Amino acid sequence: MAKVTPARRVALNVLMEAEQTGRYARELMPAAADAARLDARDAAFAMRLALGVTSTRGCLDDALDAHLDKPKKVAARVRMALRIAAFEALYLNTAPEVAVSQGVELVNSFAKGASGLANAVLRRVCACRDAFLSAEDAAPEQREMVARARRAGLPVWLVRRVVESLGEDRAQEVLDAQCGAAPLAVHANPLRERELVRPLHDADALPLALPGALSVAHVGPLVSSGSFAHADAVASDYHAQLIAAAATRAGSCLEIGAGRGTKTFMMLAHVRRRQIEHAHVALDMYEGKCRANAVRIERADLGGLELAVGDATDLDACLAEYDAHVCGCVAEGIGGRAEGHASGWTNGEGSVRVSGDTGGFASSNSSVRVSSGTSLFSGERGGETSADRAVVPVDADFRECALSDALAHGTARTCVPAGDDSHERALRDAVAHGTASAGAPADVDSRDRVLFDTVFVDAPCSGTGTMRRHGEIAWRLTPTECKRELPDLQLALLRAAARRVAEGGELIYATCSVLRAENQDVVQAFLSSEEGARFKLAPVSGLLEEAGAAYARAACEMAALEDEHGCFQSVPAPGGYDGHFCARFILR
Repeated sequence: MAKVTPARRVALNVLMEAEQTGRYARELMPAAADAARLDARDAAFAMRLALGVTSTRGCLDDALDAHLDKPKKVAARVRMALRIAAFEALYLNTAPEVAVSQGVELVNSFAKGASGLANAVLRRVCACRDAFLSAEDAAPEQREMVARARRAGLPVWLVRRVVESLGEDRAQEVLDAQCGAAPLAVHANPLRERELVRPLHDADALPLALPGALSVAHVGPLVSSGSFAHADAVASDYHAQLIAAAATRAGSCLEIGAGRGTKTFMMLAHVRRRQIEHAHVALDMYEGKCRANAVRIERADLGGLELAVGDATDLDACLAEYDAHVCGCVAEGIGGRAEGHASGWTNGEGSVRVSGDTGGFASSNSSVRVSSGTSLFSGERGGETSADRAVVPVDADFRECALSDALAHGTARTCVPAGDDSHERALRDAVAHGTASAGAPADVDSRDRVLFDTVFVDAPCSGTGTMRRHGEIAWRLTPTECKRELPDLQLALLRAAARRVAEGGELIYATCSVLRAENQDVVQAFLSSEEGARFKLAPVSGLLEEAGAAYARAACEMAALEDEHGCFQSVPAPGGYDGHFCARFILR
């Protein structure tokens, strides 16, 4: 019998560590592969096994449990080894004799007494493969849906939701793509073109329709060259890049759900390309993510950065210090107008609009906004874990957030001005045009509130558009989260965000979900709310059309994926990019 391969052994170790620590297999694999000195081919195979087992684990357990007398008695490590072999047999089309042999040897490497069990169970799984995937054991009326779910490695209830949300044809694209590899894309820092020439060439990069976006065959050269570590580029799904570009408008922007700042980076990159006046405020629930965002923008030289922490369903609490500083300075009448910057003004009801750049405590030797010895405005926050508090190094893999990020209850945002001193210049603009009134509207809790030209809600969501990249998602989600809990949170975020949109401003809502309950249903619920009644929908692609000729092809790509209301919805088809949703609301 052949000795177990190093790749399978590493995959087992990574999967066990992920299960025991709650971390993601994708994040653990690089260090484990390096420690085991796997070559590139074996490391890729180990990653494929780890991600595949993670994304299909429920189906794998169903296949295994059908041939186990006492499924609950199987030790955790033995079950994980059996899952690896079953994944190969069911989803990788590995030869049955190889899947069984390697699975038995993997079990035998740490539990010799269980090798007989492994041999018997895996032989049966291989023999019953076609019957299992065809759901011959399911009730006749359920068989087709169960078979579709098993072939995709997804829970049956979730497949039903996807079909109900997208219709048969688009849902089948999602299911067909689920067990395949997702294409890779990056976004380039416009200030680092020279530094990126060699890494992008070695990564077989090809330009996409959106300025700054490139497809890459692999990211190894970008990692080894330090391109990600130095913020010369970020990894991001192309459809997410389209949304970030569309959300980039002249004037001030409040970004809700900034996380570690992948979209913050891309939006500021477009600000540089388009040479527009722009102030960017980003907010997230967790301080560690805000700090990671700040570090990357600092290294990218893309402008200043202001950070706020808190639950974005209560923006008045999150931005209390920010509001007090900006509105207080306006009321005091300090400074003078700065040439070339858009003006800030009071709206006559106690709220202050800041257009162009926001007032802040700009450090004279840093582009990161500093308040009280930190780079954060601190609002109310709770439920923070040690992982969330940790300062994430900028050379970490800044992927799109997986389920843990998606389910975080709210977000905090950061303001990013166009230049190091533009905070103070914009503040002088605001002061030059008046002072904040003492009286505020009833719904402002009798205090002043800063309004923004653009409020971008990158909402926490199910992540169902990115499941093939983040295998943990499907088997951690629950029906209640998708049907009620997440949509309720998303609506609450939109209603809170709407109160921060300035006259003539826009509200942009985005998710990485393919479920109607989180997308179109939330949009309609918002429009039916008191806050949403002031807004109207408009095509998202129009934002890219307004960005100029360089964005025309990207605008056409977005328009091709818009519905009759102008809402953008992509799905992860085989060989295509991920599923994302975006809606654009204009204040009437």
